[in-house]
Parts: sequence; C-alpha cells; structure tokens
Amino acid sequence: LPPEKSGSTGTFQFLQSLDPGLAELRNVTYVGSAKEAVEMVINNKAALAFFVQFANTKNDVFKAINDAKLTFIPVINREILRREVAGQRVYQPQEVVVTPPGLLGRLTGQEPDKIVTTCMPVVLFTGAPESMPEGTARQDQEDVIKQLAQVQPPSEGDWKDILQNTVSIGKSKLDELMQQF
Repeated sequence: LPPEKSGSTGTFQFLQSLDPGLAELRNVTYVGSAKEAVEMVINNKAALAFFVQFANTKNDVFKAINDAKLTFIPVINREILRREVAGQRVYQPQEVVVTPPGLLGRLTGQEPDKIVTTCMPVVLFTGAPESMPEGTARQDQEDVIKQLAQVQPPSEGDWKDILQNTVSIGKSKLDELMQQF
C-alpha cells in the first residue's frame, strides 16, 4: 500500500470493514507511493498492490502496470455500492480505460482495455462567504467562488483524458457484472 496516512490506505481499511477476508490480512506493507507499490509487484516483492487513483493511462503508475503486463483487478461488489452517507451513495460503478489504445489500436479501431470498478465522485466545495467575518477574508472567498464558477472543463491534457475515459454504467450492465461474483 502507499503511505499509512494516504487515501489509498484509508480506502483499503474501509474495504476491510466490509469484507471479512480482507479484514484478516496482516501481511500489509506500506511504501512511499502507488508507483513504489506497483514496482514491488513488478520486482516480485509483493503479490499485489492496492491504490486509489484516477484512471489515466498516461501517468507513471498506469504506464508501469501496462509495461509490465500486469492485470488490473476491479474492486467492486454490491456491499461497496450500497454504502451511503446522508442518503447519498458513496460509490458508483464506472467503466474506466486502463490501457492506452496504441497505434495499431487507433488504426484498426480496436478498443483499449476497460474495467468496471468502484469510483467515488469528486466534489470541490467551499464555505459560504456569509459565514466569514466582514473584510478581506470574506471578499477573498467571494472572489474564489466567482472564479471557480467560470472554470470550463479541460479541453486537453490529463484531466480531459480522465473525463473521456470514464463512463457511468447502467443498472442492466451492473447486474450483468455482479452475476459474475
């Protein structure tokens, strides 16, 4: 696993609370990053690596996994998908691209590899300016909110790739997937 105080570790501990088999795992090693965890698998120093990260085939972690021809294992089951906070589902099933299409794939129209896994929506939020004392801090907060409201989705780069390579799946596809488990 990445560092003990990482989001990946927190997610893994949450999954252990849902799955008795995972809860019994004791031989867990923490390393400095997701890439280090993957390198341990590549170098036969670990059987698997667990990390939480946007699916982006251009980043170092996904490149290392693909270059080593490792297998992506989706983390998804009904128990995870049923979790709610304040009446809202915490996780959603998403189909994500995990391998780049490559030149041959682009020329032949072959689809890159995809998996359906559990994803958490990302939200950016801020406090209401009225909750702050009059003055510079309140004005700064109002300015930030105005600026964020004008931000357009990315037209190029990693974030565009991430958004294009993630697809929500419907109930029928989810039911089909869950029958495999």
